[in-house]
Amino acid sequence: MGEIDENQEQTEEEMKPEELPSSFEKRQEARENRRLNIVRAIAGVLVVLSLAYAYYVFSQPPLKVDTSKITTATDTAKKAVAKGLQPGRIYIPRLGVDEAVNVSPSGTVTQEELLKGATFYNGETNKPGTGNCVVFGHSAVTAEHGAPFGAIGDGLLKIGDQVYLTNADNVKFKYAVTEMNEIEATDFSVVQPLGEDALPRLTIITCIAPNYPRDTRLAVIAELQK
Repeated sequence: MGEIDENQEQTEEEMKPEELPSSFEKRQEARENRRLNIVRAIAGVLVVLSLAYAYYVFSQPPLKVDTSKITTATDTAKKAVAKGLQPGRIYIPRLGVDEAVNVSPSGTVTQEELLKGATFYNGETNKPGTGNCVVFGHSAVTAEHGAPFGAIGDGLLKIGDQVYLTNADNVKFKYAVTEMNEIEATDFSVVQPLGEDALPRLTIITCIAPNYPRDTRLAVIAELQK
C-alpha cells in the first residue's frame, strides 16, 4: 500500500458537507439582514419626521386671540345695568345651586343669553322681591352650554325648599317652593305679570332631564317669604 498524504486527508476533512454553510442558512441570513435594513430605514424616516414636526411647531408664531370680541356674562350684566335692568344671583342651599342670573340687553331672554347661564325672562320680570320674577336656565349639559339648573331638571328640588334671589344691589330675597308643574314649551302663561293683590313670587323654568330635548318644561313656583 502506498503512503497516505496527510495534506490530502486534511483537505478532505475540511470539505465535509456538514461543516459548510448550507444555501438555506445563507438565504435566512440574507432575509434577516434585509429586515434589519428595513427597520433601520423606517426608524430613520420617523426620526426625520419627528424633527420636522418639532421644528414646524416651535417655529410658529404664538396664537393671538382678540379678546375684545368675546362677550361674557359680566359684560352682559354691565350693559343691562346701563339700560336700567337688574342682574342678580340665585341660591338654592339644599341643592348647592349658586348661579349668576344674566339680563339680556334686548329686554327678553334669548338662546344667546341662555348659553351664558341662568337668565331673567325680560325687563319686566327681573325685579326680585316684586311681581312675578321669572328666571330661565338649562338643565342638560351640552357642548355649547352648562346646566345651571341640572339638579332641578333631575327632580331633586322639593316643595318647601328655600330659594334666594339677589338683585344688582346684592339685596337678598327669600322664596319657598310651593308648586312644580310640567308645562308645554309654548306655554307662557306662567311668565305673565301678577295681579296687584298677588303675593310676589319667583318662577323658575327649565328643561326636564333626562328627557331633554322633549318639548315640555318644568315650571317651579316659589312664593316670597316675609
